[in-house]
Amino acid sequence: MAILVCFLIAGVCFLLVALINKGEDKIEDIRQKSVNKVIEENKITISKRFDMKMVYTLIHDNKNKCIWVILYSKPKDIIKQFNYQDIIQVELKEDDETVGVTSRTSQLGGALVGGALAGGVGAVIGGLSGKQKQKRAVKSIKLILTLDDLENPTYSIEIERFHKPVDTNSREYANANNMAFNWFKLLEVIIKKSEKENKIERDNEQVMDKVEVNIPNSSIADELSKLALLLKEGVLSEEEFNNQKKRLLSS
Repeated sequence: MAILVCFLIAGVCFLLVALINKGEDKIEDIRQKSVNKVIEENKITISKRFDMKMVYTLIHDNKNKCIWVILYSKPKDIIKQFNYQDIIQVELKEDDETVGVTSRTSQLGGALVGGALAGGVGAVIGGLSGKQKQKRAVKSIKLILTLDDLENPTYSIEIERFHKPVDTNSREYANANNMAFNWFKLLEVIIKKSEKENKIERDNEQVMDKVEVNIPNSSIADELSKLALLLKEGVLSEEEFNNQKKRLLSS
């Protein structure tokens, strides 16, 4: 009799789990259709994609130079778009502990994390360094973006939230860890690339300030000749020459 009761309880539990999974799959199917609609409407190019079931979709759009977060919500999805230039820092956290951070040195002087100065070149504080981890169990892994936005300067992207703390030696943790680290390094590359572009732009502006073009006292042809000479002597780059030429001709 006891055995029969155990079988009945096991059967009921199995049926409940099956019904829950079926319900979750149905919700996820609806969410995926909604996400695909958003992608089509916004002409998003998918360079890289991550889906958290029934929660959100994270997309790297290299063509449009931005990161998209599409949060599942009723009656309408919440869409977040972060342009490369707006991302000035990315921080990787396990629970409340920072394990990696990269920032743009031109806008952030660096961040003190665990007694170590991190910024610009990026730093792995722990967790992802491959060294023995002191933390043995983790409940969540997330990315924190610092943005060039006075109203909303930070945004949190949860890569994984386990039902209960998992051991850092487990396969479940390793899979989530690898996914988070991959996105962290991608955002690190984006930040470095943006900073490099900003530096080039600042350098160009400084060069342009040194090149005095006085149109009232000379003809445009004379000024173009001067620019051509500067280009030939290596004072101006090809791009700087073309920018200044365009400026002259549009005056």
